[in-house]
Amino acid sequence: MFQKLFSILIFLAAVSQANAQGIVPSYQQQAYINVVNNGIDNTGANDISSSLINLATGNNNLYFPPGTYRINNSTSGGLSITGFQGNMLFAPNAILYAYGNSATNSYTVLQFINGDGLVIENLHIKYQNIPTTRSTSNSAAVIFNQTSDTWLKGAIVEDSPSAGILFLNGTRPKVEDVHIGALTGTSTQVLADGISFWNCIDPQGNNITVRYNGDDGLSVLNFDPPTGSGGAFANIIVDNVGSRGITVNGQNNVVISNFTINTSAASGIITGTDSSNSINNAPTGVKFSNGLIIGPGNVTTPVGNHYGIEYSNIQSAWFDNIAIQNYTVRGMAGTTTSTGEIYANSLTAVAGANSASGSQGFNFAGQTIIAKNIHSDGAPGYGIYVGTTNSFIGQNLSARNSATNGGTGNRAIWFQGITNLTVQGVSVIDDQSTPTGYILGEYGNTGGSITGINYKTTNNTFYVVSNDAPNVYMDRLNGNTFGGNQTTIGNLPSANANGSSGAIASITNGITQSAGATLSATTGSVPHIVWSNGTNWIVIQ
Repeated sequence: MFQKLFSILIFLAAVSQANAQGIVPSYQQQAYINVVNNGIDNTGANDISSSLINLATGNNNLYFPPGTYRINNSTSGGLSITGFQGNMLFAPNAILYAYGNSATNSYTVLQFINGDGLVIENLHIKYQNIPTTRSTSNSAAVIFNQTSDTWLKGAIVEDSPSAGILFLNGTRPKVEDVHIGALTGTSTQVLADGISFWNCIDPQGNNITVRYNGDDGLSVLNFDPPTGSGGAFANIIVDNVGSRGITVNGQNNVVISNFTINTSAASGIITGTDSSNSINNAPTGVKFSNGLIIGPGNVTTPVGNHYGIEYSNIQSAWFDNIAIQNYTVRGMAGTTTSTGEIYANSLTAVAGANSASGSQGFNFAGQTIIAKNIHSDGAPGYGIYVGTTNSFIGQNLSARNSATNGGTGNRAIWFQGITNLTVQGVSVIDDQSTPTGYILGEYGNTGGSITGINYKTTNNTFYVVSNDAPNVYMDRLNGNTFGGNQTTIGNLPSANANGSSGAIASITNGITQSAGATLSATTGSVPHIVWSNGTNWIVIQ
């Protein structure tokens, strides 16, 4: 047994030493061509472009031993390899070194055109002169143009005048273990998107890191006329990018899971259409899950909107188990009412030091919204706002310490202009020195119900539940201050406090008072106002 184990260790050591010396291991010798043994220089002294084109044909499998491989990228399009269907295996410390460019005039290094089943492993690209001026052409350090079943397995792209990696009109491209951007430091060396998939069918990605690039981190785009569809990406890290963290525009049935976005100049994630860039297909079946978004818009020069999650003109989208921290303007927002169906579950928006005055935790818009387990914490403005929506179904909505800018003009949770409103479970906690103002409001809604309302406040503050629309049924409102004095309101049926249509009943320790009138000091130091129909208020002592 010991002798067998010793033999295995000897074999593994030999393989490791062979790799270090640039020798293809014995189990690969028959499958791979050692490019150094076939005229390609790995000392960095000579350009390898013409020699590589001669070798990268058909189904050849190429092995690149450790070293520096110079490629002239002084012309647009870079080194183009057409129809290649083999493998390229790069040893550790084998680097493709782009030269011939200046810092203000750089181009693509490699472009693969057509080809089926291409496999690239451990690719590492670095520019001699780090680009400082973004290329105006739609290019990248590496481009895969109309390839099928391409597998990029392990890649580092440190520099690029535009995108790091671009897949264009591809079918089933697959990437894993990819790093885009500077390995260390905070300089922006990839000047456009980190990695992009344009009009691709079923792209896949796993373990993708993009840091300090000039535009979107990961983008999946479907330009007109739309030809791409599908896509699944997991385990994504986007760190300090010049625009959005993750973009899915125009592409149907894209699934993004297990992601972290730390600081973006625009929104953390965005999905929908982009007519300014000829992306007009309203996507359906887009799903984001298990994510953390930190600091959208928290840069010196922000661009676009600065939301944690942004959606517009989308047929259907799911957002599940996502935490948003230190947002600038809104934790999550819909930017158009033409959006179709939005499903939101287990979302948290926590404001921070960089959250702007009046910024909101959640601002839902669309035709149909189903939102469960939604929590806003410390929003300078509204905690949760839902407006101009055909149907809103909510469950377990909560807001803590909203309207941190002070004043009564802001609300913790507010529903307005909704045709069908159904909410079960609303909780508001407020222990800040300057109270929120309105803890819960619904205004101008056609009909529905809000049940299970709970609030908890400090002493000597006032709160309002405004019920402008008589067709919305409110039930089971329970409130108390942190100092005690619990007050319970239950059973709010369709008959209002003064006996006309639109109703409150079963008021415990309540009195009515005309709207706008000065509250009498005899009702308490500052009472809790819990309901208004625009004519009368119910005041809880």
